[in-house]
Amino acid sequence: MTLFYLQQAGLIEKWGSDVMDEIRSDSRKKQRKEKSDGVKKVEGIVKPLTIVHMQGPLFLFLIFIIVSFGAFLTEMSVGVWHQRTRKE
Repeated sequence: MTLFYLQQAGLIEKWGSDVMDEIRSDSRKKQRKEKSDGVKKVEGIVKPLTIVHMQGPLFLFLIFIIVSFGAFLTEMSVGVWHQRTRKE
């Protein structure tokens, strides 16, 4: 039920967008630093993705896995509690 309220309030989307904005900001700072350090980039060369590039999506994935596991545990505990109270 709590996840439903968080989703309805728009907090989950807000948190996700805040994390992505922070990651974009960090990426822009790194790019500016590379340019100011005199790093020359050759056009046409494709750089492979690294863990740094995938840090934001992986971070969000882990957060949502933890949240979904918490929701699962909550649903299971409510179901067990409901069965026990119904038998009495």
